[in-house]
Amino acid sequence: NYLKSKIHRGPHTTKKSLIDSIVLECNNLDRAFVFKASTWFKTRIE
Repeated sequence: NYLKSKIHRGPHTTKKSLIDSIVLECNNLDRAFVFKASTWFKTRIE
């Protein structure tokens, strides 16, 4: 939901616009946030 809310802040008139927004936001994610989320996910599936 965190990434989804950041991506859908502005309108996307084309598929390319949406993809560019996804790539930009993924590249700007904080490493600590990604580590925490992946650790949390791993504990849930074990």
